[in-house]
Amino acid sequence: MPNMLQLFLTLIEEETEKERFERLYYRYQDLMYCIAVEILRDEHLAEDAVQEAFFCVARNFRKVGKVESVQTRNFLAL
Repeated sequence: MPNMLQLFLTLIEEETEKERFERLYYRYQDLMYCIAVEILRDEHLAEDAVQEAFFCVARNFRKVGKVESVQTRNFLAL
């Protein structure tokens, strides 16, 4: 998925926001993948779902608050 990270970062203009998104990506990618596998019961579909979710987050990243917050974790886990 690191190549996907580079794609997501192209959607974000400010360097500080790119660094923040990268922190978010590495912090929550495994959690999101585990939840997606549990729901979808298919690893490939889960990977696609997580990539799509990160794409949506990157497009709207200005709306995301603190990376380490419970609200952000819960938002990404749902």
